Amino acid sequence: MPTGLTWDSRNYSCAFDAVLIILYNVWKESDAVWRNTTCTYSEYMQYLFNRFEDVNLEKCSLDQVRNNLRIMLNRTNSNIFPFGHHFTDITELSAYIMGYGNCGGSYKLCPVCGNEDSDINVYFDRVTPLMRISSHDQHHNTKLSDTLKITLNHVVREICVPCSLNGTRVKKRLVVRIDHIPSLIMFECCTVHPTPEAEILISTDSGHVRMRLCGLIYTGDSHFNSRVFEQNGSVWKHDGMIDRGECQYEKLIDLLTDMKQFEKNGNKRIIYQVYIKITT
Repeated sequence: MPTGLTWDSRNYSCAFDAVLIILYNVWKESDAVWRNTTCTYSEYMQYLFNRFEDVNLEKCSLDQVRNNLRIMLNRTNSNIFPFGHHFTDITELSAYIMGYGNCGGSYKLCPVCGNEDSDINVYFDRVTPLMRISSHDQHHNTKLSDTLKITLNHVVREICVPCSLNGTRVKKRLVVRIDHIPSLIMFECCTVHPTPEAEILISTDSGHVRMRLCGLIYTGDSHFNSRVFEQNGSVWKHDGMIDRGECQYEKLIDLLTDMKQFEKNGNKRIIYQVYIKITT
């Protein structure tokens, strides 16, 4: 059973609880190579990985690790990470922990003349926001892998200037250039809500990379909770406010499982899908 956290009613902690339960479980299941790579994401990830070892050795609790992390972040920015009955912005929390990896992204390219912008238009990174390109994306749930392709590679409204000067009206499109895949990725689902997948395949300049779903974070009614997906296929629900430090077993899944059942957790919708790189 994954180790859970107990919600702090004095200093609202559900954003921290939802993120840390997933990170700790991934850390427990990973090898030393993955840990050494991922701990460099930020000073906060480094702190968490060091203290996860203490939790594993029963030298401290996961709640204590959370509370100390919160003190560190509050000292960095007390407006973003307040104490008391104030809500923590989970997007800021995720960004501070995951850091920035400069992994690549999408560039605007004219499919006719080849004119290309030098600046990245859509970033692919350790935290990657998924985009709603049309109203169809909002009302028709697609799989995560399909939504990621739409986010990174779609026609944009910008007209190619060189082609326009030659009398041809051509819309640019995005071309993807991903240098490397992070060992852990959080896909942000604020504007579009794709169906999670047990595994996804991401194409890079050097080949394909497989990634496994390891967690889902949900939001609704000013509260966050989560699901943990273990390497063996076990799925656990976690809500520190309700379960008080315990995780609730749900079921066992495989690659053929219908994942639409995990799109919601009660009346809450997914805000983050978390994936870990599969190494062979």
